[in-house]
Amino acid sequence: MAQSKSRRKVESITQLLTVQLPGGERVLFLFTIKQLVASGKTESFGGDFLVLAYRGSSFLDPKGKGGSTGYDNAVALPAGGRGDEEELAK
Repeated sequence: MAQSKSRRKVESITQLLTVQLPGGERVLFLFTIKQLVASGKTESFGGDFLVLAYRGSSFLDPKGKGGSTGYDNAVALPAGGRGDEEELAK
């Protein structure tokens, strides 16, 4: 059987995956490869590529917390002063 050698260049590949964490929780994971140039025999295809960070500085989690955008702490109840202290204490 003749082995063929091939070369491919792909500008961008983006794939949405589900990853299971050690505790069993499943979360969405966005996997992106840019500027992939791979070559080799069709049986063992490989090459160098760049994988972008999933959580860059502008990443926001589902609650809106982020490194350079959003907020970086939990939101608490206000400390009263609006006349609703009795309602909140119930």
